[in-house]
Amino acid sequence: MTSFSVLFWLNKSRTKNNKPAIYLRVSVGGKRAELSTYQYVTPALWNASAQCVKGNNINALVANSSKTEKGDSNYQDGMDE
Repeated sequence: MTSFSVLFWLNKSRTKNNKPAIYLRVSVGGKRAELSTYQYVTPALWNASAQCVKGNNINALVANSSKTEKGDSNYQDGMDE
């Protein structure tokens, strides 16, 4: 059985207009890959535990819908090898 997880996080080393990039980390069987979502958010608007942007303004809705298209937030699943 292989573990699988998805995590969205703010990469503070990659900023645009003083807003960090939202990154996606996919881990499968102990190996991981990180990808940029090309979305940038003010750190005060980021909910780390829910891995989404707070609020219901247009920017939050766009960022969260983009996140949903790329994969659901943190979970683990058994996969066949």
